[in-house]
Amino acid sequence: MFALLEWLRVQRQRGIISGVLAFDADEIRNGVDREEQMARPLQATALEKRGLFIVLTGSYHARSRLADIETTRYPPMASLLPRARTFSVRIQGFGGRRRACTENGCGEQDANQTGSLQRKLSLCPPTDGSYDGVYDLGILVTPSPPVKQKAGNPPKP
Repeated sequence: MFALLEWLRVQRQRGIISGVLAFDADEIRNGVDREEQMARPLQATALEKRGLFIVLTGSYHARSRLADIETTRYPPMASLLPRARTFSVRIQGFGGRRRACTENGCGEQDANQTGSLQRKLSLCPPTDGSYDGVYDLGILVTPSPPVKQKAGNPPKP
């Protein structure tokens, strides 16, 4: 991720891209609140500017619609963006670990990903229609530690 941000910085300096917007929620009351907070700066930027937006976020946040009320209890961030200007891609590996918050709490867990062993982009939506395409990384995924630690939880070495 750091290499990507550095590449984007260089592209901005060269005038190839117009900007980079980092976003996240501040004070999170619940899942709905977090999705809405994350969507707000993107909605505002979309109104101000024209062009292509590439938004990198976790797979739940990238869903363009509620796929299943059993697994999707509130609108994901991408579903709150202008549909005509939003193309949502699920990025997945073929297994590994991830860091996420679920009903069992937050932390490292099985990634539950069954992607391809080959790196490829499929612009066909998955059968549940929650994304517009899928990008298979062709590798096992591994989680990065969180940038912010909760009070009283020192970072793991």
